[in-house]
Amino acid sequence: MRPATLVFSSVRDLHWTGQSVNKPAIDASGSADFGSVDFLARLDASHKIVGDWCEINQQSDAPSLSIHLAPTP
Repeated sequence: MRPATLVFSSVRDLHWTGQSVNKPAIDASGSADFGSVDFLARLDASHKIVGDWCEINQQSDAPSLSIHLAPTP
């Protein structure tokens, strides 16, 4: 598994529901861990993103994905 960054540019509208329900876990390094994206779909002119941190529905340009190099041991 490698880390990645997903960027949504020019967000025009955003609705984030349920964020007060789930609190982040604390990982081994002491950082907040908000989990992963479980579902991502384009629905007409918007994107729906669901994960451990709840649900976001937003309108933006198409997302870009950058997969980072694996860390060296």
